[in-house]
Amino acid sequence: MERRKSQRLRTLKSGSVTFGFFPNIECKVRNMSSGGACLELEHRASLPNDFSLLIKPECIRRSCRLVWQSSSRAGVQFVSGC
Repeated sequence: MERRKSQRLRTLKSGSVTFGFFPNIECKVRNMSSGGACLELEHRASLPNDFSLLIKPECIRRSCRLVWQSSSRAGVQFVSGC
């Protein structure tokens, strides 16, 4: 059953996850909607519940909340603010 409020569109954009004083975690944005995205992580990393995502081609920074994570991918919800 689909639980997303808006349909995600396939994409392949580079991104970077930032949180606290930790080094950036490079990723690919595999699909995205106005409400969230699926990230493919380049390195196996455990993401925190809340972090910032920089979508590099457009230099857009979004605040994110982790919804799910597997060994190489993560689903995130965009939250207001930055």
